[in-house]
Amino acid sequence: MQVDLEKAIRILSPLTGRLIGSGRTDAGVHAFGQVANFRTEKSISDFEKFIRSLNGILPRDISVLDAVEVDEDFCARKKAIARRYCYYILNRPSRCPLRSRHSFHFSQKLDIKSIRLALSSIEGTHDFAAFQAVDCDMENSLRTIYSAKLMESVEGMLFFDIEADGFLRHMVRALVGTFLWVGIGKLDVEGFMEILNLKDRAKAGPTAPACGLILMGIRYDQKYDRLSTSNKMC
Repeated sequence: MQVDLEKAIRILSPLTGRLIGSGRTDAGVHAFGQVANFRTEKSISDFEKFIRSLNGILPRDISVLDAVEVDEDFCARKKAIARRYCYYILNRPSRCPLRSRHSFHFSQKLDIKSIRLALSSIEGTHDFAAFQAVDCDMENSLRTIYSAKLMESVEGMLFFDIEADGFLRHMVRALVGTFLWVGIGKLDVEGFMEILNLKDRAKAGPTAPACGLILMGIRYDQKYDRLSTSNKMC
């Protein structure tokens, strides 16, 4: 996404430096509400026209929803106060080809009540070392989860909805893989808590496939409220 956006912006207005995104997503992960900032050599006078022009140049799988001028010191990554991800699962015996790009098909029956109990235990501040990629280079694995829910939709669709001050690499997908262990009875809630406290990735469940994960949005403080995308949809 970054390379495509930079190429499109350069056609319309020369960039100085690189485009800075609010966070990195793994290959195969989708985003409804990514935020990025960039600096150009000349000011943009008509943002509506700029957005239309960008969308005319960009590939069809990228769409710019809004653009505003911000302070010189604004950084989409550093100024973010929360990020929200959803992980979608199709939980029924038969797969759905139309949903295969944006959800993970899991055919085994799940104990939703047990998953929700385990899910509630991650709210608050915890060390999530057990749920980060083995090659994750973050020095601090403490993160604060503001909310963690499992929602049920139609025709076997489930989705985990998690908002936090930040996420480690593969964190949501590793959590989902471990919650699925809870859902099939391979792990109980106490066992899940033990894994969380042991901080050992080898004890946790598998990393769920990237296709089910969507960055739903980024939240900023009141000064940059217009940039918050957690409740916007493209």
